[in-house]
Amino acid sequence: MLFKKILALGAVFVAGTLPAFAGPYLGGGLGIQNTESYNGLLATFFGGYSVTLGEEQNGYFAGEIFGDTGSLPLGQNYYRRTNYGFGASLLPGYRFREAILLYLRLGVETFRYSRTLQMFTGGQLGLGLQMDVAKNWALRGEYVYTGEGIIHNFGYSRFNFFKLGLIYKFTA
Repeated sequence: MLFKKILALGAVFVAGTLPAFAGPYLGGGLGIQNTESYNGLLATFFGGYSVTLGEEQNGYFAGEIFGDTGSLPLGQNYYRRTNYGFGASLLPGYRFREAILLYLRLGVETFRYSRTLQMFTGGQLGLGLQMDVAKNWALRGEYVYTGEGIIHNFGYSRFNFFKLGLIYKFTA
């Protein structure tokens, strides 16, 4: 229900302005998964389509799909370790000085616990910073909070992700 509202809001935002730049991108990176007393290292892969908006091209909007690998434990506690996760997000943002982007992540992720092999779906809220480093390349760093049962205070399981990634943009 909330995801539908986010999609509708994004459609209104995009429809209100004409993009001067639009294009697909792919990326990957590494991250830290933190859940209660568990910490693990994971790989992340993502792809999306982005547009810049507005008269000065400072507005940014993207839709993205992603996958996270199972995490490698950084300690002895395996209780909240996940085997994998996948999901979709909307990324509204604001560009500073053409090369720096500040964005929000609003999405949904489904993940599987390694201990119980149960599947869970949680809402996502995040904040990221992206910087162009070459013609078609960018670096990204972000914090993402994922929780089960987004309608009821994000539910029982709460995940904190800290991710760094490299992006290739197919158009510049």
